[in-house]
Amino acid sequence: MIIGARAHDFGRFPAEKLAETIEKSGFQAVQLAPAKCLDSVRSIPEIREEHIAELKEAMDAHHLRIAVYGSYVDLSCGDEVKREQQVSYFVQAMHWNKEILHADVVGSESSYGRPSSFEKRLLFPAFLRSMDTLVNEAEKIGTDIAIEPVSWHVLSDICTTAELLERFRSPHLKIILDLCNLLPRPDLIQQESYWNEVFGLLGPSIAIIHLKDICLDEHLQQVQVPLGSGVCGYSVLRCFLAGHPDMPVLRENLKMETAEADLEFMKGLEAS
Repeated sequence: MIIGARAHDFGRFPAEKLAETIEKSGFQAVQLAPAKCLDSVRSIPEIREEHIAELKEAMDAHHLRIAVYGSYVDLSCGDEVKREQQVSYFVQAMHWNKEILHADVVGSESSYGRPSSFEKRLLFPAFLRSMDTLVNEAEKIGTDIAIEPVSWHVLSDICTTAELLERFRSPHLKIILDLCNLLPRPDLIQQESYWNEVFGLLGPSIAIIHLKDICLDEHLQQVQVPLGSGVCGYSVLRCFLAGHPDMPVLRENLKMETAEADLEFMKGLEAS
C-alpha cells in the first residue's frame, strides 16, 4: 500500500511549502484539491493551469505520488445550468490531469449537502447525465475518474454504485472507497460480512482508499477519532490491501496532533 493524506488537511500553503510539509510528515502520496490547499486559490473557478503546474513540480520534487486530483463538484445539482457548470469544472480538471498533473484519478463525490431520501431519487437522473458526460470525456481524453459513494449523498450505497459501474462498463471509471462514509450505523451491522460484500462488489474498480475512524455519540451521530480507536473494522481491508500492494490509502481529516500515531497505524495495516 502507498500511505498518503489529503493535502488540505495540512493547511493552505504555496505549492513548494505544501509538498515539503507533507514529505517531512512521512506520507508518500497526496490528494490534491487546489482550491483547498493552495494559499493563492479559494474556489474552483479561480484555478488556472499555472497552479496545476506548480503543484506538479513541487510534488515531484518531494517524491510524492499524486493519487487524486480532487475536483469535488455537485454532479447531481437540480439546477441544470449550474449542474452543467459543475460538470465543466470537472472536465477541465480531467484535461489538466492528462496534460500536467498525472494523478491516478480525478475524483468527486456525487452531491453536496445531505439530500433527503426523496431528493436523492429526484436528483439521481441528473447525476446519471453528469456521469454520462464525464465517462465519455474520460474515454476521449484517456484519464481515469473516480466517484466516491457516501451514504448521505445521491450515490449512497454499494448496490447503486455497482449498478453505476455496470451501466457504464468503462475501464476509466473507478471508485474512491471511504469505509466510514458507507457505515452510517456501525452498531446495526456485522462489519466483516458487510465489508466482504463491499469489496466483493466493488473491489476490481477501487482505485483509492480513504481512511478515517469514528465512534457514535449519545445522539448516534458520527464523531471522528484517531485511527484504530473507533468502531471501524479493518480486518477485511487488511486482506484486500495484501492483494493490492500499489493501492494508495489516504488518511482523511488528518489532525496534526495525532498524525504520527495515525501514520504508524496505517503502516500496521500493511504489516498485518
